[in-house]
Amino acid sequence: MSQTILIVEDDMNIRKMLNIALGAEGFYCVDASTVRDAISMFNRHYPSLKERLAI
Repeated sequence: MSQTILIVEDDMNIRKMLNIALGAEGFYCVDASTVRDAISMFNRHYPSLKERLAI
């Protein structure tokens, strides 16, 4: 199972480049363009981790 990285970047070109580069290294990437979107993605993808981090 590959590790997952949450990319938070408002520039679409940089997000795409990071997705390509990190994907080529075997990472599964989830990306968001705003902090609000990132928090939503985090809550959806990592609900158990949220409790451990006490966020």
